[in-house]
Amino acid sequence: MRSQQKQAFTLIELLVVISIIALLIAILLPVLGSVQVSARRMQCGSNVRSMAQTTVSLAVDNDGYYRLSRRSLLDQDAYKTGYEGLIFDSASIFIANDHISHLRNQLFEDYVESGMKLSEFTCPERGLEYIEQHTPWSWRVGYYLMAGRDSEAHALSTTGQWTAPMSIEDDSQLPLAADVSESGTLVIDGFRTTYPHGPKGLVGDPLPGVEPKDLGVLGTNVAYNDGSAVFEPVGEMSAFSANLGGAARGYWPDVDEYGN
Repeated sequence: MRSQQKQAFTLIELLVVISIIALLIAILLPVLGSVQVSARRMQCGSNVRSMAQTTVSLAVDNDGYYRLSRRSLLDQDAYKTGYEGLIFDSASIFIANDHISHLRNQLFEDYVESGMKLSEFTCPERGLEYIEQHTPWSWRVGYYLMAGRDSEAHALSTTGQWTAPMSIEDDSQLPLAADVSESGTLVIDGFRTTYPHGPKGLVGDPLPGVEPKDLGVLGTNVAYNDGSAVFEPVGEMSAFSANLGGAARGYWPDVDEYGN
């Protein structure tokens, strides 16, 4: 009888198999990474829409007026329809300031009580660690809230001026909420400029004033006063004042209403 011999891979065959596997990994990794980035961008857009819907819901309960969102607002003025004649919280070190990614405590709590999950307050690219009670009076979240802001105060800024929607009856194309795409903010993880939607996700630069297009940013999620939420391409993004008395510049689409 012929003796049976076990067949084994030669060294060359083994190297060929390893090379093929390595080649497949090299091809698939960028694709998988791109899919993950796209999925996070979609989730980010869904979060913006959720925030906009909750904002509108709170307005419906307030006779159609958006809840005032300046972070140094007194709780007793929570249901007012405008800022004329209001006095701000003297205990707050941010009386003269307001950052549009910050929500005063009462408003943040009302969002949570309305059913918003903590994960819906920020883009997945930034992560839950970005959400924090930044001061005793306010929470920092991962989205700009334009609705209910003090437009007259923001009009004093030398950066691009914008108009805040104050009621659900205002211009339907006024941005209501958007991603925090920002330059010139306080240093976060060594960056003064951060945008959530670069080619591989969150991108940043230690220098202020770096335009989103210079970092390969794809665009930004924006919710409008008509209830729509859209991922706007980078070519539509313009710079506006993101805080009072500071150098933070936020980026979202321009509208004729602003009169820039």
